[in-house]
Amino acid sequence: MIYIYDGSFEGFCSAVFTAYNDTEAMIYSRFHDVPPLLERTIVRTDERKSERLQSGVQNKLSRLILSDLYLIYLSDTLSCGTAALKYLRFCFKNGKGSRALRYVPEVKEALSLRDKVMTEVDKLRGLIRFDKAREGLYISRIEPDHNILPLIAHHFASRMRSHSFVIHDIRRGLAICSKNGSFVITELPEDFEFAVNDDDFREMWKEYFDAMAIKERINPKLQRQHMPKRYWKHITEMKKN
Repeated sequence: MIYIYDGSFEGFCSAVFTAYNDTEAMIYSRFHDVPPLLERTIVRTDERKSERLQSGVQNKLSRLILSDLYLIYLSDTLSCGTAALKYLRFCFKNGKGSRALRYVPEVKEALSLRDKVMTEVDKLRGLIRFDKAREGLYISRIEPDHNILPLIAHHFASRMRSHSFVIHDIRRGLAICSKNGSFVITELPEDFEFAVNDDDFREMWKEYFDAMAIKERINPKLQRQHMPKRYWKHITEMKKN
């Protein structure tokens, strides 16, 4: 049986709770390409079920495993729901020490998704660049592999308290909107356009990059490792003139 949830974390938890005893279960977000010709059911988001699952994980296992569950959800991959279900089944059967058993397939797959999310968070904290818009906002457009906005929002809001900014995940139609250190994450259409007119702001980043780069030490292979090419089109100093 395929269980389909609405894309929210509460829906994700509701689906895991509902499918827990179905050994053939697969869990997908409604935004995923669900395999055809398989029996499916729409899982209604149920706050009670979501809370029961989260409380059970925290109280019977650990807060770390609950954190794993959230990060697996944020991986936003086709397999994340099913991976989370298998991981929790294994942990409830074998105890809170289960997360240390990385050689077990259920643990390895789930924690691999978690690790990929955290790796991308670490990279994009240093790679996100802003343009200045006419409205006085600072705008950044990103296309991360994973749904990382909830994990970077506080980082940027706390460091840009004197500015208003938007970080727009155009792949998911979501955005961090921040002002005076406070922020919300809201839906924003992929084709939403801000009027950007401050070329000097872009040039500042390019000049900084050129000044810091020592030609004799340029290492393209290392640069690609720490700044994957798929991010370049949204990084000011990598844009061509």
